[in-house]
Amino acid sequence: ARHAEDVATLLDERARIGRDLHDLAIQQLFATGMQLENARAELAGRGQHGLATVIEHGLTSVDDSVRQIRAIVHALREPDTAVVLVERLRREASLARVGLGFAPSLLISVDGTTAEDGVEDDTVVDAVINRVDPDVADDVVAVVREGLANAARHAHAQSVQVRVMVVGEPPTGRVAVEVEDDGGGLDPSRTRRSGTDNLAARARRHGGTFSLGRSERGPGTLLSWQVPLT
Repeated sequence: ARHAEDVATLLDERARIGRDLHDLAIQQLFATGMQLENARAELAGRGQHGLATVIEHGLTSVDDSVRQIRAIVHALREPDTAVVLVERLRREASLARVGLGFAPSLLISVDGTTAEDGVEDDTVVDAVINRVDPDVADDVVAVVREGLANAARHAHAQSVQVRVMVVGEPPTGRVAVEVEDDGGGLDPSRTRRSGTDNLAARARRHGGTFSLGRSERGPGTLLSWQVPLT
């Protein structure tokens, strides 16, 4: 279980590095490239072809850097994203059995069509692949992992249900995650919230929402997280 947690942490860190490289480094390089292109065009228009050539070499270096960073991002993502999201979620549910002491139930649905636990449904699997962006998929897995870990640490539950629901298609659709347990509810004395703060940040990054509160079905806890499909 400790090894599985270490691997999960490592994969999360690799995903974070990949996102930072894509969202920050590549975008900054694109902006720099546009500035250099404008400068090159202006110098060429003034007849300063020597300086324009120097800037052209700089643009080539920027393009090469973008390609190299994209290759690094691909290499960082390759080990885990080669696995379909549905299979990754089933793996998280299986790993959670150790901490919970029982197997949580996992329901994955697309527009109301449900694949339950180990039941294979090609329609659901294909729709999840086609509709959920890999970046969002990484966060969905992280939310399910944290929700199950939170239930194992604090809920003292007898059952936990994970529901992953894909509704509609990009860009108007959404993917929602719910982790619900029948435990004792939220502990008011608990002050450490790094895990749930992380889930809230993941939701905000995609323009989505996150909440953690009492289950409507009893004294247990309901974690709800949803973001738009992009």
